[in-house]
Amino acid sequence: MTRPTPGGGGHGGPPGSAVGWQGPCLPWLDKAMTSLWDPIPVGVGEDGEGVEVCMVERNIVIGGEPGSGKSVSVSMLVAAAALDPYVHLTLFDGKLVELAMWRRCADHFVGADLSRAIEVLKELRADMRTATST
Repeated sequence: MTRPTPGGGGHGGPPGSAVGWQGPCLPWLDKAMTSLWDPIPVGVGEDGEGVEVCMVERNIVIGGEPGSGKSVSVSMLVAAAALDPYVHLTLFDGKLVELAMWRRCADHFVGADLSRAIEVLKELRADMRTATST
């Protein structure tokens, strides 16, 4: 991912922007639906080329220095999932900051309530057991 633009907003864009890169900054804007089987754009690399990730049979960890675009990358992944009609979206956001804007797209949205988090995790585990036992 590219470094933030000096003097720019906290996510690497111009002041007041919430985008992590310039150019086609909202690649999902014209999409009615997506598929998590397709590559997901998450930003622009140091070479100026788009960076995509494929989530099929993958796990992902996103890390970086402050302002490097982690939140934008997570939002792109959540946007792709929210637009996939086959996805059941469960979001955990203990700070109620990073994922709160996606609350209405999620089947479950869990904030700082630990009891609720455990309840939802148990439900997800039961769903996975049911899905794998058939």
